[in-house]
Amino acid sequence: MKHIDHLFQLQQRNQQYNGWFKDSSEFYYFHGILDEMEEIRKELMHQKLPELEDEVGDLIWCVMNFVGKLEDRGMIDIERMMNNAHLKFSERLPYVVEGRFEGDKEERSRLWNEAKNRQKFKKNQNTK
Repeated sequence: MKHIDHLFQLQQRNQQYNGWFKDSSEFYYFHGILDEMEEIRKELMHQKLPELEDEVGDLIWCVMNFVGKLEDRGMIDIERMMNNAHLKFSERLPYVVEGRFEGDKEERSRLWNEAKNRQKFKKNQNTK
């Protein structure tokens, strides 16, 4: 999805060259995400599909700016965060990683919850 890469590059340039980004707090972008979620809810309820696409695009932009702001403030490391998210969801969705369809809802929930519990246990062990 080259468009995600292009949008991310635009966000990085926005972070570098836009004074608004530098002057805004992480809460500005956090509230922007909440506002976009409300817009998406409205478009879903009214089945306004062209507007829905616009609002989802706005949400992605807001999330990228929020993440960029958190990194800019030294609160997160994007590379580490993305790696951790990849590992987390790869463990919780083994059938997706393996390329097989899992149609059984109970089995999907079982796999997800078992992996989540293992991850929490491991995290708790590492913080001791």
